[in-house]
Amino acid sequence: MKLLNATLPASIEISFSVETEEDTVIADATELHQVMMNLGTNAAHAMRDKGGRLEYLLQSTEPHRRQAARMSPLRVGPHVCLVVRDTGHGISREVMDNIFDPFFTTKPPGEGTGLGLTLVHRIVSRSGGQITVESQENAGTTFRIYLPRAREAVAASAPGKTQLLPGRRERLLVVDDEVLILGMMQQHLRNMGYRVITRADSTSALETFQAEPANFDLVITDHTMPCLLGAELAEKIGDIRPDVPVILMTGLNQPPGFAGSHYASRRAVIRKPLDFVDLSHRLRAFLDPLEPQQGTQQLTPIA
Repeated sequence: MKLLNATLPASIEISFSVETEEDTVIADATELHQVMMNLGTNAAHAMRDKGGRLEYLLQSTEPHRRQAARMSPLRVGPHVCLVVRDTGHGISREVMDNIFDPFFTTKPPGEGTGLGLTLVHRIVSRSGGQITVESQENAGTTFRIYLPRAREAVAASAPGKTQLLPGRRERLLVVDDEVLILGMMQQHLRNMGYRVITRADSTSALETFQAEPANFDLVITDHTMPCLLGAELAEKIGDIRPDVPVILMTGLNQPPGFAGSHYASRRAVIRKPLDFVDLSHRLRAFLDPLEPQQGTQQLTPIA
């Protein structure tokens, strides 16, 4: 919530209420972080003209049989419910049926690709949960995410697998047309120890890189963007400086590859929502190359 609060304008008030502190769900923490950020981003867009209130509520609930039947595949039994409510302009009936469709967006060109709610729906579904939405035009929108309460005790994480590898003040160019997500990434990466320059569109990112190509140690770019796709941006960056690594982010079910690229050994693809632990390992794999030993072949990161 601190991270979200730092990225939203002062005209939007945020509150967070926890009514249950003992319940546990089985889900990926990084993915749920992405859910909260994406819903917060959409709410901020709905309130950007007049401001308003964004509320998060975490509570325990137990849907009865009729309620579960109406919200299939919601199961009967104990759940944890995350409520995300805003006082924005609301969603019309015509738009409501399409909000979870890939690439559907009501934002102007250049302000979003329409994958945010698709990712939210995908994450909730593969976590065994269900998401509902209620909205009234000019009165606000409420999302409710139901996740089954876990019966098992929390297991300790395997040592080493969850270790976040710190940066060493390397200079990164980060590109994403979702401005609030871009701000979140910038803050995360700076906290990890990197110097970060951000660009909200691929054209200005290419111009920035062309102006001073020696100023960057690595580029992280979203793939689905207007004007120039991330994979195309990666190729143009390679034409300018073949040695610079590029990490491509995508939420597509069939991510693009670099099989035909001259720069494939300096490319990697990671899936959205981002796992920052995995990203930290990808970064160090590129930025801390193994010294080749006599009689051995140097390893290079691949997607």
